[in-house]
Amino acid sequence: MTEILVVGFPKSGNTWLTRLLADALDWPVRGIGEARPLAEQGEDREDGSLIRQLHLFPESHGNRYPVVASQHSLNVDAVNGQQRIVHIIRDPRDVAVSINHYWGINDLQRVITRVMAHGAHPLWGKGWLEYITAWRAALLSVIETRYEWLHADPYAELRRIVNLTAIEPAHPLHEVVERQAIEIKRADIAINGERMAHGITPQLTNLRAGRVGDWQTEFSTDDKRQFARLYGSQLLALGYETNDEW
Repeated sequence: MTEILVVGFPKSGNTWLTRLLADALDWPVRGIGEARPLAEQGEDREDGSLIRQLHLFPESHGNRYPVVASQHSLNVDAVNGQQRIVHIIRDPRDVAVSINHYWGINDLQRVITRVMAHGAHPLWGKGWLEYITAWRAALLSVIETRYEWLHADPYAELRRIVNLTAIEPAHPLHEVVERQAIEIKRADIAINGERMAHGITPQLTNLRAGRVGDWQTEFSTDDKRQFARLYGSQLLALGYETNDEW
């Protein structure tokens, strides 16, 4: 059985990417263990292939390849070639804004200094910096993408990812991108959301806006200062900033 595992820190575009891939390949989406991702779908697509999506954290195992360790553990076999891993990264400032809205925290300082710094959920349990660093250092052939690349040109980026998986798409990718656009998906959820994983409200809340650079209108001076202190070096390393003057 061929599997694609989609990973990423929460609110990084995981659900959108998973739905794009599932639509493109016509594969079902499942979680791991009892976890049900919002993107879960495709009960009628059982053909032996599968997309799994969860906010899993990789840990070194014998210095050979990572195993994903959480209460929903999954051994990632990097040798047999039957599993591809796609890791999505998003500007962590926009991640903080999205977390703040999605969980109704209404306190960006708490999100920045506690939720993102230390992790706040048993499925990942690590801070953003540790999570990103671990996946980027994983001794696996991990396909890395960015939310911003998908947002700027979803067709081109989806085509690049699918090509790297070496799996032939089942549907034209431009049609997939259109079907999974936020406004189209919101209309679909409004009609069919109660039949989707976790129901209509979490589904619609998850598709809040999807803007790039939302943090610029929501961060205070103190928010910027705290963020730069905790994550400034990684913003530079990832190319989200070219200097400290932001």
